[in-house]
Amino acid sequence: MKTKVKWIVLFICVVSFLAIAENVWNQEIMMADIIGYKIISTILISDFMTPIAKVITNFGGAICLISIAIILLLIIKNKKIGLSICLNLVIATALNILLKNILQRPRPNEFRLINESGYSFPSGHSMISMAFYRIFNIFDI
Repeated sequence: MKTKVKWIVLFICVVSFLAIAENVWNQEIMMADIIGYKIISTILISDFMTPIAKVITNFGGAICLISIAIILLLIIKNKKIGLSICLNLVIATALNILLKNILQRPRPNEFRLINESGYSFPSGHSMISMAFYRIFNIFDI
């Protein structure tokens, strides 16, 4: 039963991603953009929340993920698991770069808390973090 639920959730996530990607491909403004901008402008941009958001963002950043991957590669006794973690990180990064270059969604100019370059969708932090941290559950790390 658990496996069926995982496949159903995966299917829903893939269909949702494809629907969003189709909207991005057609350069449509989505209601999620408007809602997201309102949330960011009213909640996250403040002297209190901005530093917290930046710290949380670092957990999905390259330095943090690469550091964790290297540490795990060194300390995990089963080297296949360590290599799988590193390979997962490389594949997720490559897929993210490929999708960004296909969809080419420009970054919004408003509400920039940090300076980033390149295209905005799919989010590298979100996509790579999800793939990277999900592998811990798969291997029960």
